[in-house]
Amino acid sequence: MSPLPQNKLSKGLILSRTKFDPDTGCWNYQMFRTKQGYGRITYRNRKYPAHRVAYKIWFGDFPNHLNVCHHCDNKLCVRPSHLFVGTYKDNSQDAVHKGRTAKQFGELSGRAKLTEEQVLCIIKNTDSGRKIAKKYNVSEALVSMIKTGKTWQHVK
Repeated sequence: MSPLPQNKLSKGLILSRTKFDPDTGCWNYQMFRTKQGYGRITYRNRKYPAHRVAYKIWFGDFPNHLNVCHHCDNKLCVRPSHLFVGTYKDNSQDAVHKGRTAKQFGELSGRAKLTEEQVLCIIKNTDSGRKIAKKYNVSEALVSMIKTGKTWQHVK
């Protein structure tokens, strides 16, 4: 992402483009939005995330590689007290602590190489791990983890 504009945007400009939500206390950005649902500010033909611009205006510069995260989990919010700077890991951990992550496992994970039916067959199969792995085109380690209950625990 390109660096944010230097001291050219004001608190007044941000405030004039927001609507206060009395239920949440959020300042919801009312102008343009990204496909992902974040507010977007265009300045000198460059586009910037509104929450990053707001953070910079109120608190000053921050390293460009860091995220500006939302305590309120509202992508349109630009209220300074609802924003904090953190790493990608910080943001991910915040989502986990708030229960905002999809807990997809098994076939729903998108990374699954096996179906639940195949996992049941692996659990019941008495052949060697090597032979089972070859049959299902997976690693011996995965077969071992399935058989010891370290993965696919929901399949019985």
